[in-house]
Amino acid sequence: MLGTVLKVSAWLGLFVILIVTVISIDLRPNAVLHVNVERAGAFALISALFVSAYPKYWKLLAFVMIASAFGFELMQVFSDTRHARLSDAVIKALGAVVGIITGRLINAQLARRSS
Repeated sequence: MLGTVLKVSAWLGLFVILIVTVISIDLRPNAVLHVNVERAGAFALISALFVSAYPKYWKLLAFVMIASAFGFELMQVFSDTRHARLSDAVIKALGAVVGIITGRLINAQLARRSS
């Protein structure tokens, strides 16, 4: 059950990040925290969820999440109201790395508790 919740949450979260990244700036939610904290935090959270849901595939997920950070940012080129920035993609990718590491640490801790 928990595995299913983690998988669904991770995929929905990635979809939400995609939508918020590429929609018109007028439709984007207002930032509560500094925008870079939100960028990195979103990718960290979703990356940690993915690694928790698919622990055997953490290396592939690291690649996919970092590629998603750059790919989603690049998609902004096609929007009149958005602008792709390398610095934004790097912040998102760093968040993904933090999430991957966090997910690995959580999985290791859970494995120790269950043994």
